[in-house]
Amino acid sequence: AGDGPALAESFIPGRELSVSLLEDRRGPRVLPIRETLLGTSTGGLYTRRAKRGPDSALAPHGSRVVAARLPPALRRRLERIARRAMIDCGFAPDYSQASLDELEQIRGAGHGPQNNQKDLRHLLWASIDNDDSLDLDQLTVAETLPDNKVRILVAVADVDALVKQNSPIDEHAHQNTTSVYTAGKTFHMLPDKLSTDLTSLNFHEDRAAIVIEMVITDTGELQSSDIYTALVRNQAKLAYRRVSALLEGKSVPEDSVKAVSGLEENLRIQDRVAQKLRARRYERGALELRTLEPRPIFAGDEIQDLELDETNR
Repeated sequence: AGDGPALAESFIPGRELSVSLLEDRRGPRVLPIRETLLGTSTGGLYTRRAKRGPDSALAPHGSRVVAARLPPALRRRLERIARRAMIDCGFAPDYSQASLDELEQIRGAGHGPQNNQKDLRHLLWASIDNDDSLDLDQLTVAETLPDNKVRILVAVADVDALVKQNSPIDEHAHQNTTSVYTAGKTFHMLPDKLSTDLTSLNFHEDRAAIVIEMVITDTGELQSSDIYTALVRNQAKLAYRRVSALLEGKSVPEDSVKAVSGLEENLRIQDRVAQKLRARRYERGALELRTLEPRPIFAGDEIQDLELDETNR
């Protein structure tokens, strides 16, 4: 009621579905479809009050957002759309038969160092990644030297040890360059057998790696560096949050750290070097750019919520 202007809209029956795009360290990906369910207090209408007001979110009778329950036929349709979009954008949605044949022949790394690899399996290598990461592509370890110098070793998964240049799998990865995440399906750059198993630096597994070796002085200067291939073994699978809490004195070492003699001190040595390198960067005018990195919370294959990853050490 009133003399002011009014806007009338027709009622559109149906469901309120939304799809979000998330970009993190792994690149952009389309999150699974979410649906807004309307509670009794909304009157069955998806209004601004139902979406943003006090009756929304956690209110017992307001609206709430859940993973959309879609009929199998609709999910198959979404997958077909995703595949068509992949092709239209120049990506390869499927592995070729030649790629699958190549994958079938890959049996993993041989026993012992190969082709002049250094054998560094005895070092206190550890991976530090997200809690749910399965594709572990990096390990680190530190070694103290005279004059307060420290040798830092970074091992990066050597996919080339199993996937040769210009092979069918290599050509597929070359064409896509990344894994593509869509609401209908995830199109992986490399088959799971490689990305989460044979080339992943998994716990207590011997793996081929490219090692970058750096000697850092007590003042945070890079004195020397080298790069070579090596055979490594992950001694502990760790997570960013728990390692950060340990280094900041907010928690005690977790079991995976305590199980490896000397690992806690090695992590602290790495952290001290990292802080010195960071200080040197700031002295030289480096800028610190903070970005928000949301992390999807899944129940099975369905997303339930988004959680911000806090910046840590």
